[in-house]
Amino acid sequence: MTKSIFITGASSGIGMETAMLFANKGWQVFATMRHPKNVHNFDEMENVVTYPLDVTDNVQIEKVVNDIDQKYGTVDVVVNNAGYGLLGPFETNTRDEIKQQFDVNLFGMMDVTRAWLPSMRAQHKGVIINLSSLAGLVPFSVLSMYTITKFAVEIFTETVGEEVAPFGIQMKVVEPGPTNTNFNGRSMKEGSIHIQDYDQMIADYKKNSGSFAGGTPDIIANLIYEAATDGKKQLHYATPEVKQMGMDYRRKEI
Repeated sequence: MTKSIFITGASSGIGMETAMLFANKGWQVFATMRHPKNVHNFDEMENVVTYPLDVTDNVQIEKVVNDIDQKYGTVDVVVNNAGYGLLGPFETNTRDEIKQQFDVNLFGMMDVTRAWLPSMRAQHKGVIINLSSLAGLVPFSVLSMYTITKFAVEIFTETVGEEVAPFGIQMKVVEPGPTNTNFNGRSMKEGSIHIQDYDQMIADYKKNSGSFAGGTPDIIANLIYEAATDGKKQLHYATPEVKQMGMDYRRKEI
């Protein structure tokens, strides 16, 4: 029987690479994004169905999930990948900007998870994979609000994972490090409050992020595939570099 996967934020980067990988391995893929009409990478792939989805729109989430559930049945794997980074120290971010960061990176993930859990409980199986970040293990200044959302993704995955485990559902977290995607471009928004004291700090971040070599999205897509298929009771999936940096930081804090 063909397995199926639901992916948010599949228009580019890690989300698109993940959708392509699973499709090429014969899975039925439901690739969601805000503007599917602008994405043509899946046009020739019969086992990929695209849906318009903004993870901050709970009505749309329910509509898409119900449509898939009724037409195809519940999915085997959900990948919560949609997200972006809010650049700037805390003081440079407005309340609305901070709220939007949480709505996309955290509450959107929660709402997608909530929408799929009833059918997964009914079939007594399923894997939910949440995309965190190195920033979910090691705090980053100038990306403080993004960092906070990713730390929250980590603990959400762990605690809710314990709640749903008795129903045969696994929750896992994938932690990419710097990856050569459009994260520092289209997926980055800068806080709108200008405070001169922070100018040099922001300039240094922009300079360093532009020169920091990252891995390719296929590395993370393969980590996601491993998490989806290995059958292990494993919570964290990270590249060796990210894992080491996370462990080094925690050791400093003990």
